[in-house]
Amino acid sequence: MNKAYPLLAFILVIIVSCTNNNDVNLTKNRTDHAYELFLEAKKEKEIGKKLKLLETANYNIKSIEDTLLYDILDNQIYYHNSIKAYDSSLYYSNVMINNAAKINDTLSLANGYYRKARTFLYLNKQEQVLENMYRSQSLYKSIHDSIKVGKRLVELANAQDRLGDFTGSHQTATDALNYIANDDSIYLASAHTLLALTSSKLDDFETSIKENLEALRYVNTLNDSLVILNNIGVNYRRIGNFAKSNEIFEDAINKAQDSIRITRSLKDNYYYNQYFFTGKNVIPELEQIAAQRERSNDTEGLLSSYNHLSLMYQKYNLNKAREIAKRYLSTAKAFGNSQEELKAFEILIQLNKEDASRNYAQEYFTLNDSINTARNKIKNLFAKIKFDEEEKLKEIENLEIQSAASKLEAEKEKNQKTIVTMVLIFLVVTAIIIYYLIKQNHKRDKIKEIYETEARLSKKVHDELANDIFQIMTDKSITDTSIIDRLDNVYQRTRNISKENSLIHTGSDFSEELQGMISSTIPSTTKIFLIGLRNIEWDFFSQEKKIVIYRVLQELLVNFRKHSKASRLNLRFENENGNLKIFYKDNGEGTTLKSEKFSGLRNMENRIHLIDGSIKFLSEPGSGFSCRININR
Repeated sequence: MNKAYPLLAFILVIIVSCTNNNDVNLTKNRTDHAYELFLEAKKEKEIGKKLKLLETANYNIKSIEDTLLYDILDNQIYYHNSIKAYDSSLYYSNVMINNAAKINDTLSLANGYYRKARTFLYLNKQEQVLENMYRSQSLYKSIHDSIKVGKRLVELANAQDRLGDFTGSHQTATDALNYIANDDSIYLASAHTLLALTSSKLDDFETSIKENLEALRYVNTLNDSLVILNNIGVNYRRIGNFAKSNEIFEDAINKAQDSIRITRSLKDNYYYNQYFFTGKNVIPELEQIAAQRERSNDTEGLLSSYNHLSLMYQKYNLNKAREIAKRYLSTAKAFGNSQEELKAFEILIQLNKEDASRNYAQEYFTLNDSINTARNKIKNLFAKIKFDEEEKLKEIENLEIQSAASKLEAEKEKNQKTIVTMVLIFLVVTAIIIYYLIKQNHKRDKIKEIYETEARLSKKVHDELANDIFQIMTDKSITDTSIIDRLDNVYQRTRNISKENSLIHTGSDFSEELQGMISSTIPSTTKIFLIGLRNIEWDFFSQEKKIVIYRVLQELLVNFRKHSKASRLNLRFENENGNLKIFYKDNGEGTTLKSEKFSGLRNMENRIHLIDGSIKFLSEPGSGFSCRININR
């Protein structure tokens, strides 16, 4: 048996819970007298003076809505507990709870119930611990403070275990694991230790081993590790794996250093397991450990020694077994451990004859009934606390729903007006969008119509006019060379007109199509600098925009060929934030923009405006001609 183990979960929680975590709500940048007193109290080392300063600071608080009040109360509760002035702690806990309830401060209310539960824990009033700890965790749940919920659930599970509700404790500890932070090793260790403890008490020893191994991952001290290893060894013995139990105990004993009490517990369980593992008589070793425990007043350890010795002596000396079993019973009664009393009664019933055995059996059943009644009472109490708290939360939720409903009713008319306004805005925006789309469709249709008309005229000029001129030129009856030359000039011009208005390929090879047009339009004597054409992602531009770009550039270059007399031409394409920019500049003669040479500029502007682009011309006599085109995707 491992008597140190049942306290491990409680000790792990106490380590954190006893820390004075009462700086949570400190208000910064305050200069009032209450705050100055509070700071002075925080620095004071002597607890009596500290409490006087806190009392004065509390007196100087003007409103229960002042968050500093709850920091002061938290400290007052904590330090009164530290000097065992529990009545004062309970008084200040109730003050915190009542004030927080008045202003609907759920966080302070949850902390007030938690502090109250801690005070009842020091008073060993476990039922009150259960009630107040449950209320605390329930309130933390309502404000979604998962970390505090996990910690309070572990402490709630501890209270249930101490009250004998092992199943309830197991369920609560399991629930706690859903909330405890992954890096909170102390509370994770405590939760798994509780699960191991309750599993063992419910005779599920394999689960107990598994949970103890999990707890072993989180403990930070050697002593905690040894306590858990001790319990693992005990559980392996209980399932009959004596070899594994022996291995665990030997490993733990080798690791043990300073803790005499833990070492005794390990050796006690180790020698007891040796009897089952090897059949060796280990009574001398167990007697030695029991004597050491008697000298050090280790009452809890003695219970384990008496249990083991009374069972061992049954094989060797029945009278001695009865004597030790009686000591076991009296020690368990003095220590107030009803579970150990039951075990002592079980041994005495086996060891005694009918009359004595009957008397022990009667006492056993009376005690067992009393324990079961107490456990059922605790289960019913917990169920009632849970029901009452859930009803209270429902009432709060209903009040919140009613409040929300009244607010909704008050804002209903406003919302209706807002909806009407939004609908009107939507209709206006929709109308604008539809108008824009119709306008864009109209532009696209116009571009398409111009393109198709140009293509049709181009084909007609080529197929009819140009062919007729060619037929005249080849007529043998015409012998005047000057007429033939003039006809040839007209023929070439018609072919150029046809070519300039021919079909445009706007697919994936558009850049090649555009470059081919540029190359064929520019005279061979002109030096052209063509930059950035192939860097443009033409696939992002619609067919209509490609057609317009092509035609505008074509008109620019035709004008260049006819009028500029330039020897150099710069044509640069740029992509700026997804928009296309085209820069054109030549070193020709230049002229005023009103000149007849630039009569086609208006046509270019019209084309560019159809696709919502812009075009700007610059030209002066003797300074060449330049143009800048901007087109959005």
